[in-house]
Amino acid sequence: MTGIGYYLSAGHENSALLAFALHSRARNGEQATLLRELFSQGKTLPNSVEGAQLLLDNIENIKIPAGLSRQTLEAYRVLISRVGDPVGTQAIRAKVLDILLK
Repeated sequence: MTGIGYYLSAGHENSALLAFALHSRARNGEQATLLRELFSQGKTLPNSVEGAQLLLDNIENIKIPAGLSRQTLEAYRVLISRVGDPVGTQAIRAKVLDILLK
């Protein structure tokens, strides 16, 4: 195993986040754009708990955007577990990612 997956499996989350940042920067923000595209599917209320819940409720119809890497999904999953989540949006997104990463 190489790349971000290696860092995650070895428990080196900070290194995984650094690798994600470098990976995203090297791809000119393409991965960040694809993440936004993923999480905007089915949303009527951008960046809201309700929008995230709609995404989770409709998970069987969610399409992972072409070019969005598994490494990005894994690293983003780690990242959102480390940020504040006062209203629960990130917790719901984490559930979405857990399903997609199975």
